[in-house]
Amino acid sequence: MIMETHLFFPDEQGGTTEITRRATYVFRLENDRWLCTIDNSYGTSVLDAESA
Repeated sequence: MIMETHLFFPDEQGGTTEITRRATYVFRLENDRWLCTIDNSYGTSVLDAESA
């Protein structure tokens, strides 16, 4: 499952900051229950991060 989430939160100047994340989740069926086996709330954006 791929999901887009929009986060709004106050910034240091009293304004609002918006961040959009495209998360990736992987589920599997086990014993008649769906379990989340991968919960990557950053999605592919972790690949965009600069190396330290």
